[in-house]
Amino acid sequence: MWAFLKFAWRVISNLLQILIVLYVFSRLSVRFEIIVVAILGLIYATIRSVAFGIWYMLINIVVGANNDFIFIRKHIGDDVTEREEEAGIGHSKATQTFYKNAIDGVTLSIISLICLYLTVREYRALSAKATSPRTARLKAPTLYS
Repeated sequence: MWAFLKFAWRVISNLLQILIVLYVFSRLSVRFEIIVVAILGLIYATIRSVAFGIWYMLINIVVGANNDFIFIRKHIGDDVTEREEEAGIGHSKATQTFYKNAIDGVTLSIISLICLYLTVREYRALSAKATSPRTARLKAPTLYS
């Protein structure tokens, strides 16, 4: 029951994050602000994603090293039943945390897509404005024109 509530809370908090991101973007009006906040959102999502990858790598290293130590101690002749039980508990906790982080990963992907969409949309709007006939007359002559 508690595990379900933890996962439900994780989903609700991540949906709240997405709603906050959408609310912030709905309040921005200047194109420059939208682009800057979207790029900051992309940086935030990238840093969190890298942290998740590093966490996952470290967990795999620790689990692998623990399994190797159990194997060595078993071949030496030591009693490893307690260590194997602890390794099983640690592995199940790591699996639960992995699923929670996977939920966060989906949320970060959605936030990244929102930020990327707004960045591209605003950049295209700037490009269209820069190539309009009215602004083409206002451009200063270049060296090669």
